[in-house]
Amino acid sequence: MKCFYASSGLNYKNGWVTTCPRQSDMLGMQATPSMLFRSKKFQELRDTLDRDEWPKGCHLCQESEEIGHPSMRQDHKWVDENLRHVELRFSNACNMACLHCSEVFSSGWEKVLSGYKSEVAETFELENLTRKMHRHGKGDNHKMQINMNEVVLICRDLIDNFPHLQMVDFAGGEVLFQKQFYPCLEMLAEHRNRLKISFHTNFNAPFDVRELHAHLSPFKSIMTISLDCSKEMYPYFRDGNWDKMEKNLKQFRELPEIDCYIQPSCTTSAYQMMDFAQIWDDFLSLEPLVDGYDASIVQTPRYLDPAVMMHEWEHTIEAGINMAKVYARGNRSATKWINYISDYVLNKKTPYNDYYRFLHYISETDTLFGKDFNDAFDIFRYDPEEKELYTNDCRLS
Repeated sequence: MKCFYASSGLNYKNGWVTTCPRQSDMLGMQATPSMLFRSKKFQELRDTLDRDEWPKGCHLCQESEEIGHPSMRQDHKWVDENLRHVELRFSNACNMACLHCSEVFSSGWEKVLSGYKSEVAETFELENLTRKMHRHGKGDNHKMQINMNEVVLICRDLIDNFPHLQMVDFAGGEVLFQKQFYPCLEMLAEHRNRLKISFHTNFNAPFDVRELHAHLSPFKSIMTISLDCSKEMYPYFRDGNWDKMEKNLKQFRELPEIDCYIQPSCTTSAYQMMDFAQIWDDFLSLEPLVDGYDASIVQTPRYLDPAVMMHEWEHTIEAGINMAKVYARGNRSATKWINYISDYVLNKKTPYNDYYRFLHYISETDTLFGKDFNDAFDIFRYDPEEKELYTNDCRLS
């Protein structure tokens, strides 16, 4: 059982390092790539996969493949044991606090959870509210933090010692909100290969569009704009402003053309399934400013898995998916990702209790962030007293 990321990847998380975003084992503490890539735990992971066994931390790919759904392990058909892909996260500094996130990845979440305690969150194990999400036991309080000195050490190591490196991916926090991003790009431009740079951004942070354009020009780059919702749902789910994002996108496209592929992304949780058709209709309204589309699925925490909505709303969810397919007809990229999500949601089985946990999560986050679910959704309505969703929308019945 081969995996490109296990054999050729390093993924810097919150103080520790593994192989990819899906892999959850702490294979090493934060250090230079040379100290990590051929270390004992990384090699043990490769050996386990070579025996056609699933490592514990690879359970998300395992779950996808068991229902016949594509997993991240299957992204690349070939593998070797040269470092080719690195993902860096400088810090959790972010100008947003999206509802599928946590304090590990968002300073906004970290701030709002300061002093927060809830018996409901503890009872229903709402782990991004109880600060257990992306943690390894009670004593794990590591922070996502790569300072400038460490950035220099990592980049110099990649330049001097890893001639096969092909791609560096940046995640967050919000990279356009972080001072390490541009100096890191300047150093990586010295690598003997013309590297591919990939990064996620909400494109809503205060940044200079021309400065970003200049720093990306030496590379072949992929800019993934995390939208995750429709225009109407945007301020509820993400904070920020859709129009500001679109204005920045237009300004970037007006600059001289560089090798930069731009794709809006839908990180798909239970929330997205309640507005699925409208999300893709609004995504498609960005043509021709974008080159294609992207999507991913929230498998953790379990109560945000998009498939939990199938317990009570199977026909409604299927109708929304079918409507999205109609909107996307003729657009290969959008159709590909809608089918990807559809195949997962229609085949994944989740415990009913996770749906019930999600209903409590709506109440807790509405109170915590001062938001109102019913202001954001046209089709669904939520009764916080009864912990119940309902809809009278005949279009999706």
